[in-house]
Amino acid sequence: MTGNYTIEAPDLMLTHDYDAARHYQGTIDLNGYSATFIADVHTGNTSNYFAFNHCTFKGDGPENILDIRVADGGDSIHIIDGFTVDAATVNMDLGANSAYNANKYTINVVNGGVLNWTNAAVTSKPMILNIGSSATDTARAEIRYNGTAWQNGANEITVNGGSFFIEVGSGRIDCNMTVHALSADSYSTSLSIRKDGTFVIDSGVQHKIYTANSNLVFFDNSTFKSSTTDVLMYKPGSTVKYIGIYIAAAASSITLDLGAMQNFQKVTVAGASAVMNVLLNGNMLSFETIDFSKLDVVITDFENGLFRWKEATNFDVDKITASTLGGGELSDIEAVLGADGYTYLYSASVPEPASIAAIFGALALAMALYRKRK
Repeated sequence: MTGNYTIEAPDLMLTHDYDAARHYQGTIDLNGYSATFIADVHTGNTSNYFAFNHCTFKGDGPENILDIRVADGGDSIHIIDGFTVDAATVNMDLGANSAYNANKYTINVVNGGVLNWTNAAVTSKPMILNIGSSATDTARAEIRYNGTAWQNGANEITVNGGSFFIEVGSGRIDCNMTVHALSADSYSTSLSIRKDGTFVIDSGVQHKIYTANSNLVFFDNSTFKSSTTDVLMYKPGSTVKYIGIYIAAAASSITLDLGAMQNFQKVTVAGASAVMNVLLNGNMLSFETIDFSKLDVVITDFENGLFRWKEATNFDVDKITASTLGGGELSDIEAVLGADGYTYLYSASVPEPASIAAIFGALALAMALYRKRK
């Protein structure tokens, strides 16, 4: 079924003929009105569904609200190649058996459009979500999934304006996901990076955490990359500022690849031991608390004062392996207590950068600071 349709009256209700599957491709112009679409297909009958196949929901007027849902006795709505929300508000509440039939599907939310998507289904099909058409676009996408994992495919979220919010009930976001942005905030309840996956947040976006006691969860050989300072923080107004790092039991090695300074609350190792590989790239990595009993840290581009913590337990200098770029392993790593209450890793054989000189003062003063090994 193809074609362009214009809503000509307020509160119009559209119902899918549940006796056969239907695909829709075209534009629905809400024309300033509100409308409701209900898919009422036979429960459990996978051959009967309603599919949105690369269609557009367009607003043109003061209201422009489209409610899409599955009827009480219905089953599913399928997303084929995705859809576009253009200057409209689309509230989509899908059934448990809703599916995604393309190898990947693209969703665009532009021109101040709003997408409220409840009960998004878990799938291995990657989603490409584009929000906003410029830095001044107020478009917004909200996605809520109440299962144990959301979108375990490789998803790409591009925020060119507006904002992105994702909520995952009691579960987690378990995916290989990239968030790009010019200027926007994105929110989540929890984040987890799957085995061999990479979670990337480009410059210009802060991915704030929506609930307390949240962690960035790492599975084996997973990587976190960021180009924005403190990109992972609680939402504004929270008493605790930073989230923690949780290394899953099956993970033996994770990587933090810094493009800017990052602060974390703590590190938790669920298994017997884990290695945290750190690429500082000239940026500071900071922890409120850190327990070294099951954690080894490998820093491959060490600089003085760029790895620090406020409180530590079970610290042993042998838990740190450090080397400079193009150089050999450093054998004189020390923990240096700074006047600000943080403990910094320091090597006498590494030149002190200007940023650390600003913290400690002159080199003579820095060398006179109290040093200790725990």
